[in-house]
Amino acid sequence: LALLSLPISLISIAISICVVIFSISISIKRWHDIGKSGWWTLTTLIPAINIIVWIYMIFKKGDVGSNQFGSPQK
Repeated sequence: LALLSLPISLISIAISICVVIFSISISIKRWHDIGKSGWWTLTTLIPAINIIVWIYMIFKKGDVGSNQFGSPQK
């Protein structure tokens, strides 16, 4: 059992890093979709504000047509 703990831990860490990177990239794309800078993703690191930010991102409609970040994704 002890021999398996290190490989399982390393695999778990690798998967976690991939999930974090994917989540950040999706969040940045969503901010671009509503016409804001991807740096707004950092607001989700503030504990009391992150719930409000996520609710805003969920319900805010994206820009119609192109904005400064390019055309909308399909």
